[in-house]
Amino acid sequence: MEARIVFPDREIIFPIPDEPIALWHLIDSCNLECAYCYGSFSGGSYKQNIRKSLRENSADLDHARRLTDLGIRRVHFAGGEPLLRQDFWQLAEHFTMSGIRTAATTNGTIYSSREEEGLRSGALHRLMVSIDTMDPSYGNLYREKHSLVLRNLERIVEQRHKDNWSTEIGIYCVVSRKNLQDSIELARWASDQGVDYFSVQPVHLPKDHRLKKELSLRADDLPDIKALFEELEPLRASMRLSHPSYLSLWEPLILNPGRIDRCFAGSELLMINSRGEITSCPAVELIRVEGRRFGHLEGDQIRDQFPSPVQDCGLISFDCICMFEFVHGG
Repeated sequence: MEARIVFPDREIIFPIPDEPIALWHLIDSCNLECAYCYGSFSGGSYKQNIRKSLRENSADLDHARRLTDLGIRRVHFAGGEPLLRQDFWQLAEHFTMSGIRTAATTNGTIYSSREEEGLRSGALHRLMVSIDTMDPSYGNLYREKHSLVLRNLERIVEQRHKDNWSTEIGIYCVVSRKNLQDSIELARWASDQGVDYFSVQPVHLPKDHRLKKELSLRADDLPDIKALFEELEPLRASMRLSHPSYLSLWEPLILNPGRIDRCFAGSELLMINSRGEITSCPAVELIRVEGRRFGHLEGDQIRDQFPSPVQDCGLISFDCICMFEFVHGG
């Protein structure tokens, strides 16, 4: 099957992987308060929730079993910060022992003996660390604790190669108009360190976000975006990068709105929030649309609640780009 994205001046077609994938936002809390985090989109804060949701949720292991029974083949844990959960490694191990590939995205600030043992055991197939620059001034202005994240990432990659862990280590680099030219420096550093996978993702901010004008990519950034992609290309020899077809979406989405003629959301991709509710798409706009929230992991007939794939959707955004990368890149 294929996903087809239609722009006024072009069409872009993607193959759709034949394996159901779950993106599980395991927790609505974080120990950081990054300026362009989803948690800030409605004037909220994941950091303010930190005391509310660190406890183990006994229902989540039951939820994990339900996902396994549904035939999910890949689970990606997100948040908030999923490593804050005391039962995180128990959940990851459940899926791995069931033959399901697991991955997690972390802000990189948490790395103790617990995380080292979890990674050493192979409970995760891939750990993605979110870091956007080598420049501490940018890192501390828009995120937090830049030097700690960089130091932990170095330790993790070093131990991964020293002890021959099976877990791959990757980087998610969120690209804004302020760090476009710095991103290649981070990519080269990652290649030198032995990082397995490097992904650039465009910053996605709603129209009313206070940093929308300051950070969002615009048409006059396209020469720098093209230069970034060209400089990244030689690094494919040493680490995995985003698929070229994924990168081809950036320019048309900056220049023109588009439509998705047929998307994987709701069939191949399921979004699950911290309450166990299932939606078809991560975009904030879509979750509010009637019919796109369609079930709960505790539902009796959960398999029958899944809709057909999203068709003819005009709400395509940079958030969709990140989901294409997630589905195809892991």
